[in-house]
Amino acid sequence: MGSWGLFAGCVLLEAAFLWVPGYLLVRSVRVGRLTALACAPAFSVAIFGALGIVYAQLGVFASWASMGVPATAACALVFALSRPWRAPARLAFVVDAAGAPRCLRARFDAKCFALYLGTGLAVITWFTALSLGSPEGFAQSFDSMHHLGMIRTFADTGCWSSLDVATYAPEARATIMPIAGWSFYPAAWHVTAALSASALGAPVTVAANATNFLFAGLVYPAGAFALLRCVFRDNPRALLCGAVASLAFAAFPWQMVNWGPLYPNLAAFALMPSAICFFMAIFAEGAARGERVVAACLFAVGVMALALAQPNAAFTAAVFLIPYCVQLARRVPRLLGEGADAPRNRNLASLAAVACIGVIWCVLFNLPFLHEVVWHVWPAYASPQTALGNLLLLSYRETLPQVLLGVLVLVGAAQAWRDRRYTWILCAYVLMGGIYVVTLATDGLAKQLLAGFWYTDAARLGSSLAFYAVPLASLGLARAAHAVASSRAVGAAGGRSSAAAACACVLAFAVVSFCPLGEGPVRTAFGDLAHSARGAYDPTVDNILSPEERAFAQEAAAITRDDLVLNMPDDGSEYVYALCGMNTYYRYSGPYGEDDETPESRIIRERLRDVAAEPEARDAVDAVDATYLLLLDQGDPKLERSRHLFTFNWEQWQGVSSISDDTAGFEPVLAEGDMRLYRIKRD
Repeated sequence: MGSWGLFAGCVLLEAAFLWVPGYLLVRSVRVGRLTALACAPAFSVAIFGALGIVYAQLGVFASWASMGVPATAACALVFALSRPWRAPARLAFVVDAAGAPRCLRARFDAKCFALYLGTGLAVITWFTALSLGSPEGFAQSFDSMHHLGMIRTFADTGCWSSLDVATYAPEARATIMPIAGWSFYPAAWHVTAALSASALGAPVTVAANATNFLFAGLVYPAGAFALLRCVFRDNPRALLCGAVASLAFAAFPWQMVNWGPLYPNLAAFALMPSAICFFMAIFAEGAARGERVVAACLFAVGVMALALAQPNAAFTAAVFLIPYCVQLARRVPRLLGEGADAPRNRNLASLAAVACIGVIWCVLFNLPFLHEVVWHVWPAYASPQTALGNLLLLSYRETLPQVLLGVLVLVGAAQAWRDRRYTWILCAYVLMGGIYVVTLATDGLAKQLLAGFWYTDAARLGSSLAFYAVPLASLGLARAAHAVASSRAVGAAGGRSSAAAACACVLAFAVVSFCPLGEGPVRTAFGDLAHSARGAYDPTVDNILSPEERAFAQEAAAITRDDLVLNMPDDGSEYVYALCGMNTYYRYSGPYGEDDETPESRIIRERLRDVAAEPEARDAVDAVDATYLLLLDQGDPKLERSRHLFTFNWEQWQGVSSISDDTAGFEPVLAEGDMRLYRIKRD
């Protein structure tokens, strides 16, 4: 099977595991087929995340077979047992349009869902063709070493728990892990990739790219349909336009494969619409008490899925729902009885809701386990005027302006301002827009309080803004299509011409949005990101880890086998463990020199060259039981500064970088150009 065939196999396998268990589970609690199909991945993610934690505690080896097969079988059993008492599905999270028979609405929704999936599949295939020359390519960035390394660790060790995460085998962490891992790290994306890596033996890069393809092109469009179906329950035009509008924003999902890359956030934001959908179902007018309870339980599981994918998605969902909750609070006086539903009482209820939300926000901000997250600082880099301009032009961090799309968002915002059904969506967008402007243009407590849950990272906040803008853009595009269809020239030609004109308007917008202009004086945001990704993911480019170095590392891995290999990570060897399976000592480029670094690691970094003469250096090597040393840029690394990550600090690695063929204690085993594999002499 070729690499692209393996890529397709990974997509199909992961899709089966993401949809089948979740669909069976949700259907067993009286959720309609279409809603269950649209939201299934969120529940499968929660199931696999929980299983990974439980298996790690019990010492069970996790794999595609021990995770996917039991989960699917258990959900199928629950579904089968629920049939005798399960009434006809009612919890469909949609109110039929006035005057529309239920059967006709069901057919329309099914066709609309197919349109969302078809559009998502077409656009992600187009983006992949433009941006990925090989399914084995990967972005050589700071985050990639961790994401790819975790897939390798999961597949090799069978430990898939989010509660104890590191790219080292659990039994070896006490001796060979130079810096501490995480007590918790959201690993839902990595678990999904590990399913195909363990089942098909796919390289971690192929599994990673297939997972991104799946979440961006299928999971997110399906969830977007579920959410927009709730929001536009009596606006079918806007629902149809959402199939294109949901994928038209450069900041999400496309930028997330470039900046960072933010793979876990991509997965979390793709799952987020499903959780929001279930929250709205709790308070749907006309729902029975049992339906509200079921919706609340499903929402709780959805939040768990977000926490296991990337917790900041839960805060993005929360901010999106704040105006909705304030709007709900205005219903409370009416529920209290006759005479209580006065404008003054409704306003007081809204103020009380805002106050409660503010208190909850401050409490979460001060929780000890979130301290490191909320106080992480990305310095301001724009003026308030520039930040506001970026907001209006949809030019978020390192994305080009999208003028046409920005105009449609403004048109949709104007419509939401006039139509009270959608005003809360506009308020949510304005609220997140304010957080974005504060983040870009200021520093201090206010910035940390408002944006700390997103690491004050403009890229994550820009992606959140893009998500919030989707309903507004859908309204704007629907309005534009309606205006074209209602024009005198089109109207004179008859009804079919009006429909054709509306479709042509939407199609023209799609062509402009997904036009692949990535070079030259005229560029599009989509084309620019695809072009940038192609350069970043090209495995043939002379990057931090060049093709020659990758081949050398593969040859060296065949020699070293399971023996521990010391290395200087910033020369490209930080990726060698994930790509080749070499048992390297340093699998992260930093930070080193801090309190959580082991004494052995500090000695190795600073004094390894003296291993033949200094007992302390020799003892450090013996303590970690290292056998080899890998150098991919032998000599003075300052001469190749452009081929190192921004974290590289040459002074910290003088004990390793100065080693040559003449250094006592090191025997050359493999040599090519400035690449060396040495055996460390223990005599």
